[in-house]
Amino acid sequence: MPKKPINKKSTDSKRHLRIILALIVLALCIFTSFELLSNQDNNQNTETQSSYIRVIDGDTFEIVNNENSNSEIIRLICVDTPEKGKKGYEEATDFLSSLIPETITDIELEREGKDKYNRTLAWVYINSLLINQAIIDSELGVIFEYNTTNCSRLERNI
Repeated sequence: MPKKPINKKSTDSKRHLRIILALIVLALCIFTSFELLSNQDNNQNTETQSSYIRVIDGDTFEIVNNENSNSEIIRLICVDTPEKGKKGYEEATDFLSSLIPETITDIELEREGKDKYNRTLAWVYINSLLINQAIIDSELGVIFEYNTTNCSRLERNI
């Protein structure tokens, strides 16, 4: 049986068509990946932008969620600062305000239970800085040991 002559133009056209189709598929995959990543970033930003932080005093702040009106009051564990009306209250409150961001994106909480006022007791970190220790180091607060709390994580100023 005689072989058919190979049409070089037909073979080249098929190869070009396959390359074009492969490039189209690749472009669609890349576009879809960017679209998925963009949507994921938007969802994360929406969650963090829907919450904010309100400083109450030198050792207490509140995380407020705008979407559902829930809030959580955080009390710095093992730290006590002057109460409202006492000497040092304004300074301690201003100092905590300067350390705590307005949004919860950079804050890490290590919760340790609740106090008698139903506030969450927590070690608070911002960019690896232990806020509880920063208050003690600033001498705007003192170490306050609860009955069952181990405060040995904090270094005492001498």
